[in-house]
Amino acid sequence: MMQFNRHLKRPGTHPLVRQTLEKMIEDETEHLGWIWEELKAYSSENGDNEVAETMRELKLIDQRIYEKMASESPFKEYFG
Repeated sequence: MMQFNRHLKRPGTHPLVRQTLEKMIEDETEHLGWIWEELKAYSSENGDNEVAETMRELKLIDQRIYEKMASESPFKEYFG
């Protein structure tokens, strides 16, 4: 989502790309809301530790992927 928003702020973003990104953000926001509610319910039944640990692991995976993509063309020009 952060990258979608970042792209929207870039000067010269084509109107069709802008419209598509806005729709994707709306759609993903709905998905993330549903997932967040499920995670809260799971945590309340099973404790916070498992969800918190899984989220930490996922953030590390996201960071590794971002760093790899940001170091390679054409992504480094965009993400860098």
